[in-house]
Amino acid sequence: MSKKKTKKSAEQLENERVEREAQEEREAQEERERQEEELRREVALSAMKVVLNGGTNEMDSATVPIKVGFDEQWLMDEDNTPTHILVIEQTKDETENVYHSMTMGRRSLYDLKQVVHFMQVFSPGYHRLAVVALDGKRCSKRFMENLLRDDHFSRSSNSISFSNLEEGDLSDFDGRALACKVMEFEVPTELFAQRPKTKFASRLWDWANWLHPGNPRDECVYRQRKMLAYSLKPFVGLGYLIIVYLIGGTFHSLYVLLASIATAFCGFRPRPVLREMYLGFMHERDEKEWSVCLDSTPEFLLWKRGKKEGEADKYLRVAPIEVLSVVVFLVGAYYLFKLVLAGELWWMLSALLWVLSPLLAVLGIMIVMVMLGRVPGKIGQTMTALDDRISGAIQGVINGVFERFESDKLSRAEQYKLWLQENMVADRMGEKVDLGNMPDAFGGTGRKVVQRFRLSFYGAKAKVCRPFQR
Repeated sequence: MSKKKTKKSAEQLENERVEREAQEEREAQEERERQEEELRREVALSAMKVVLNGGTNEMDSATVPIKVGFDEQWLMDEDNTPTHILVIEQTKDETENVYHSMTMGRRSLYDLKQVVHFMQVFSPGYHRLAVVALDGKRCSKRFMENLLRDDHFSRSSNSISFSNLEEGDLSDFDGRALACKVMEFEVPTELFAQRPKTKFASRLWDWANWLHPGNPRDECVYRQRKMLAYSLKPFVGLGYLIIVYLIGGTFHSLYVLLASIATAFCGFRPRPVLREMYLGFMHERDEKEWSVCLDSTPEFLLWKRGKKEGEADKYLRVAPIEVLSVVVFLVGAYYLFKLVLAGELWWMLSALLWVLSPLLAVLGIMIVMVMLGRVPGKIGQTMTALDDRISGAIQGVINGVFERFESDKLSRAEQYKLWLQENMVADRMGEKVDLGNMPDAFGGTGRKVVQRFRLSFYGAKAKVCRPFQR
């Protein structure tokens, strides 16, 4: 008995030892994963450097140039090839929003080949900025579009946590992001343009912005609208009034009139006709644009609901469509009975053939197709062989083009990697964005010319086109 107990205790000790070793292995694995995750976060935070205009926390312009650079050793890794930069800017209220902070803010996505990105801010005070480097090889077009897509509440449709980005956690991007940086800066109030305050200037503001979607972004856009207001706007405005009101409003009013008559004819009470026609002419009807019934859930023959407690609803005794249906049935029965008595069977057969004519036409088309499909065997074999030859030739051309495209694509990827290592290294960047000393954009001569024009345009715009505060 004692030997049995000793043997049992030995087995228990062995099981406990195995379980203890397995637990230690799991803990060691978890510790390795934790250390690897910490290392990934440290690399994500340290791999990228971001410089804004002025190189200080207080901006000197509301049009902010953004330039990024990367660690030279980090870029040597083949897996680290950033292609696009996601920029998310938030105001203080959006930052402090407890429920929707991860979906609020203005987002923009630009190609890293442009070297520098320009962002306009539209409110003074505190701002928070997140910059994320993305790998275009892992990002589909749909994924990038979803990063910028808004929902029905003017918020982004996908959530990105600033708290995670501050710690280097890129889990919100499902392995498509390479590095990130979160920054804070202040925008002084004097950097924004003020809306006109006098009566004349306010009327001019309304006239210049009429027919445009929303208020102007900045002073340059407002100047363009004022030029149109002094030149083409009177003629465009007159044409707009004619099309929208004289033509569109008239047709809308006519629709309301006919729809109200049809609604009453079918036994449902319409809304007040003259009032609805006026609202239709002015395009001021509610969201139920094509509904003319008095109630949102109309009830057949109901004419008036009882407003007071105990007051009964008033109903029509009969609907006009019911009277018309009885009259049509009686008239049809009368003429059918008259044809039967007169022996006019030919007219009855003619009506039956008229009804069946579409079916006969379809049947005839099917018979013709079957007859044409009976091609002699030799002709069919010849056509098949010719089709195979043509298909093979086309496929060979497509394969050749595809292989050449792949080889060009590979060499272009290598060129892009070299361009990154030469022009986008953080150690060679200054602490201030110098628009007069920017590396050339990646690509041909055309892209470089476009970049020079773009830098000159935004450099001038930052000085003379202050944005309007929102």
